[in-house]
Amino acid sequence: MKNMLFLFLMILFTTPLLAREKPVVIVYSDNNKNYIAPARAFKDKLARQIKAYYLGENLSQATATMTNIMKQDPALIFALGARAAWFSKMATKNHQRTKVIFAMVINWQRYDLLGGQNNIMGISSDIAPGIQLFNLGLVSPQVKRVGVIYSQSHSAETITQAKKAADLLGLTLSTEPIERADSFKRAWRKISSEIDAYWVLTDPVLYTLENIYWLNERCLKEKIICIGQSENITKLGILLSINPDEENIGIQAAAMAKHVLNGRTETMKKIVTPIATHVTFNRATAEKIGIHVDEQILSLVNDVVNE
Repeated sequence: MKNMLFLFLMILFTTPLLAREKPVVIVYSDNNKNYIAPARAFKDKLARQIKAYYLGENLSQATATMTNIMKQDPALIFALGARAAWFSKMATKNHQRTKVIFAMVINWQRYDLLGGQNNIMGISSDIAPGIQLFNLGLVSPQVKRVGVIYSQSHSAETITQAKKAADLLGLTLSTEPIERADSFKRAWRKISSEIDAYWVLTDPVLYTLENIYWLNERCLKEKIICIGQSENITKLGILLSINPDEENIGIQAAAMAKHVLNGRTETMKKIVTPIATHVTFNRATAEKIGIHVDEQILSLVNDVVNE
């Protein structure tokens, strides 16, 4: 009888607590297939009931989606992509008890995601400069002079880190600062004759479709090795890209979410770097610019495109 009474009391007092558990929500910017792996890993590692929503195609749909989400008073939102991150920030502006973790946002600084709020944190899409330059050396050991165009306003710290990494790797880094997208071609002409390879930054000042398409043409014509941080630009024609591993983004976000949900946020950084990388190599580009990469090295690459 005592055991039955104890069981009854346990059910009585724990059921309301479980019922009051606030939901965790995933918000997708759109139906981009690249969000599948991080979302799946996040769900698996967090091991908790999670609801998922697509923002919708236009402003009214996105606003309605976020209004619906906020009515549920979620404990945490995992926002995938720039639109999801921005709308999640706006929706939680007056409800900062809801925490937001964003990921897969290129140039997250462009959207001022941390400005004015204390409930936002994220996983940067930028890979450490040393890792990118090291991978460049693996694929093409003959490279000694690397060029990079950047803006002081967005990439000064990245360039400082890159110079230190280049020194350690025995590389010379040739840098050219600009502050306008239309200055990119002029800057390229200034440094292209003195470099073996070019490093594409996801700097919002210069990272435009027009500049990337133009750069791809120049790299092929001048037979210069180009390395970037997006699988898409490698498929376009850039030789090599090193970008965050999508599954590990989800694993990393889940680890952050556990700390947040347990109230252990005092020592957490607002922005963290990815813990794993995904390397993509364009074989057709390698043939066009006349470089040979050892098959043993290529076995370390995650994806080889345009074979």
